[in-house]
Amino acid sequence: MWDYLTSKIAEYSIIINWLEQKITALEVRSHRELVRYLLSKIEELRTRHNRLCAIVRIRDDRLIPRALIKIHEIEYLAYVLKCFYISGLIRESEDDEFIRNLITSELQRLNLSWIRDILIRLDGPYATFLGLTTKFPIIIAPPIQAESLLQLTATYHELGHNVFSHFDDIGNELANLVAQHFARLLLEAAPMQPEMRDTRSSQILAAVGHWSVQRLNELFSDVFAAYLCGPAYYISFVDIMIKLCDKPFLVNDTHPSADARILTIHKALLQIHKDNEMVRRFHNFWDIFIENKEKPPIHDLIFAPNLLENLAEKSIELITQILTNTPRYSESVTYSPRIGRILNSDSLVSILNKGVQILLYAPDSYLEWEEKALKNLKSREPP
Repeated sequence: MWDYLTSKIAEYSIIINWLEQKITALEVRSHRELVRYLLSKIEELRTRHNRLCAIVRIRDDRLIPRALIKIHEIEYLAYVLKCFYISGLIRESEDDEFIRNLITSELQRLNLSWIRDILIRLDGPYATFLGLTTKFPIIIAPPIQAESLLQLTATYHELGHNVFSHFDDIGNELANLVAQHFARLLLEAAPMQPEMRDTRSSQILAAVGHWSVQRLNELFSDVFAAYLCGPAYYISFVDIMIKLCDKPFLVNDTHPSADARILTIHKALLQIHKDNEMVRRFHNFWDIFIENKEKPPIHDLIFAPNLLENLAEKSIELITQILTNTPRYSESVTYSPRIGRILNSDSLVSILNKGVQILLYAPDSYLEWEEKALKNLKSREPP
């Protein structure tokens, strides 16, 4: 085992030197704070590497488990630096920079001040990476996003993951709400035979088990995006689920069912937006889509409408308490021929809300409108 550990010392010495050379060679004026942060992580790697060297010099078999822990720490940090941050900075293009500028402007408008810099990678499906810190997130999005506003509301969902991870109280509060909901169900059960009571208790406990931190994170991020974007997020999400989701009641390893998410997003909208004709139409589209879809018997126990409503309300309460200066989207959304005008004062969410209306009510003019909208956004001064 000591031969193996000695070989790791040599291997990581090469990797750490390579990482430092790559980071210091980066010419990224707009990412100076991120580069300084990455260089601090190189120092962490060297410290851990030195501790591994010290363990190998001592050669006490009792220290082998500690040496393996050091290897795991070094490997994870080196992997994140080379496969996420450095690769993202090396390949950063004008398209990546354009989306980064849009989101950075939104970060300032939304007062998400703990986020010091953001790295955009237009090379995959929407995702966010927070493996090291919420201060320097990586957002991954499809390459087409630089040339189309469609589905850009998903970036606000990704920012929701950052908020959820940055404030531990959010996950704790939502988990407590879920626990209290199912605890009441156990206490309020009507009189029944012992066998039936045991079955019911087992079902409730199984339902509680579905509410992992990851699923609460996803649901909160949906509410956060609806809070910031209003109808644009709801409509975009219904649209993508109709196009991609053949089983709207399916629960995967990390996400609630599509139906539960759409119900929660709708509950998170302001009443003025719920009453909007466009929102009502998409609400009806979804009802038609799920009408004959198979629903597991336990689905409505896991995702009871009153639980989803309480989670939406609690999420909004937490947002308003924690992010006191983050504005909620509250503009009236009504289609008219004049809606196509793009003003320099229009926020990104205002433009996105205009876009979903034009696409629905005047689809033949959408492409021309989107080109003008993108031209306007690209002409704006970077933050």
